[in-house]
Amino acid sequence: MNDKIQTSAVHSYRPSIHIARLFLTIIFLVSALFTGRAEAMTSLDQQTPANPAAAALPAALLTENLSPSESEFTQDNETIYLAHLTKRFPTPPSIFGVETDHLGSTGIQSKASQGNVYFIRRAGFLWSEIEPELTSPRSFNWDAIDNEALEQASAQGFSVIAVIRSTPTWAQKYSGVYCGPVKQDNFDEFAGFVQELVARYSAPPYNIKYWEIGNEPDVDRSLVLPDSPFGCWGENQYLPNGQPNPAWDGYYGGRYYAKMLQQVYPAIKAADPNAKVLNGGLLLSCDFQLPPPDTDCTPSKFFLGILIENRAAYLDIVSYHGYTYFYQNKIYEDDYQWGHRGEGGSVMGKADFLRDWMGNYGVSKPLLLSETSMVCPHWSDCTENPGSPEFFDAQADFVVWAYIRAWANNFAGAIWYTIEGPGWADCGLMESGYVPRPAYYAYQYMTNKLSIAQYTGVMNQYASQNVAGYAFSNNGVTIWVLWSKEQVDKVITLPANVIQVTDKFGAIITPVGGQITVNKPVYVELSP
Repeated sequence: MNDKIQTSAVHSYRPSIHIARLFLTIIFLVSALFTGRAEAMTSLDQQTPANPAAAALPAALLTENLSPSESEFTQDNETIYLAHLTKRFPTPPSIFGVETDHLGSTGIQSKASQGNVYFIRRAGFLWSEIEPELTSPRSFNWDAIDNEALEQASAQGFSVIAVIRSTPTWAQKYSGVYCGPVKQDNFDEFAGFVQELVARYSAPPYNIKYWEIGNEPDVDRSLVLPDSPFGCWGENQYLPNGQPNPAWDGYYGGRYYAKMLQQVYPAIKAADPNAKVLNGGLLLSCDFQLPPPDTDCTPSKFFLGILIENRAAYLDIVSYHGYTYFYQNKIYEDDYQWGHRGEGGSVMGKADFLRDWMGNYGVSKPLLLSETSMVCPHWSDCTENPGSPEFFDAQADFVVWAYIRAWANNFAGAIWYTIEGPGWADCGLMESGYVPRPAYYAYQYMTNKLSIAQYTGVMNQYASQNVAGYAFSNNGVTIWVLWSKEQVDKVITLPANVIQVTDKFGAIITPVGGQITVNKPVYVELSP
């Protein structure tokens, strides 16, 4: 078995030597962190940047993650890496997450830390690479996983969502289709593999507690490449040649997927009783109950298959994906596919669909929005002016929309796809080279503003003007997050106890005659 473990020097220093000196050093570092955090938050609230690119960020968050060679100190042959002693405090709310394909990058980890990210979703656990052959005894190539990056992520306080995907050739139901389902005869082997994986990576120094089985499994293999990162456990009613599909179960393969979960879930819990198991994030292309003209929406029955088979008894969290688009210079999310489900159809409408059907089967599971962002699709007029300031500003608006609504609707988390850029259809929070876009600055200001806040409820003071409002409490200060649902200017009158009003980047807005104009997201702070 190839079982090399890369171990940091922090795990090999001798505690018996100079233990008092080490203890005092840790106390000093923790004290400095607490003080620096408080000063940084105070500094941020006093800033009035003219634009997001010029926003001065808290000094404590501007410090790049140092490499061991840059951050170590040595005394009497003891080497201690400071990165392992600098977990963020306080822990950010779990609602704030991002996805990355470059977890090992110091640039990614630094920007994620500065943005107060909690969850990092990583789709880098490929069964086909870890166990390409079935041997006796079984052998696992753990070097196929970026162990060092996972260790660093844990040391910095991130909670990794591990996506397990890619079926090896010997276990494929359909030969050559890596994204496709596991043969039922190999469910036991898959469960055994996952148990070994969880046992290894749930323990220190990795500490992974969230395990997602697949990615967009409600996609048929005929719609994607055989090694696609999406799917592809879906089963169309008919094969590409027009013949009936013998694997059709009436629920697009959802029942078969549920049978797999029934064997994998106990294996995960046996390895780590505290682990959380997620289904592969559902694409949910459209609603089978109200399909658009000439559109096949049977893939959304995949989730019903899970419910019918075992009522999601082998899931802790229901994971799904929801994107919105830029169209005619606005955020466009109530599209023809999900708009009938109400406000925010392409994101919140899907949540409504999932919760409705869980309710029909007496099931209650938390939701996790495991992929979201605002993109410039090929059919949109934004392609005529790619990367326009209007697009990036609207994307920054949607950052606030997405996370605040997920928080208000009691989601387990929300994951922006992706933190790096430029990303698929310009979805990234940053450009290439880790240069922040406006969306990153909006994300960072939001997380700084609300990192120790408590959500207190929807506010209806301005509902008659179609202004969205959500209230938070932060050490006795009330914070309202407001925006215009119609994305047009609305003049609102503020109460007398307003302390400060800022835009989505932290720039001060000065009320005139006790009124402000609301269109894009604003933060209103009020004294008790």
